[in-house]
Amino acid sequence: MENTDLLERLSTLQRLARSEGRLTPEQKASVVRLRSEVPPLILAHFDDLARRECKAVVQVHNGVCNGCYVKLPTSFSPGPADELLVCETCGAFLAFDTEVPGRRLSLVS
Repeated sequence: MENTDLLERLSTLQRLARSEGRLTPEQKASVVRLRSEVPPLILAHFDDLARRECKAVVQVHNGVCNGCYVKLPTSFSPGPADELLVCETCGAFLAFDTEVPGRRLSLVS
């Protein structure tokens, strides 16, 4: 699964988790489906962030993590399509603007 697809799934899960008590049956089914499509280690990290009420997926703007607003090292740049990067400070999955040419991921801020 490509990085962008995975980040989209995680972002959708993040959005749905924020309205967990008000989910329709269709949305609950979407949560189950999306969780089954995410690799277990990534899902475990996502769940850990959610338990701590932290943003799990954040956009990177001008080299700054929008989860903790810390400037990332210059070595943090979009890598191969199947590689996810995690902020060393807040632990959020990083979505770079350049990963989706022509559009931004629909991330929850």
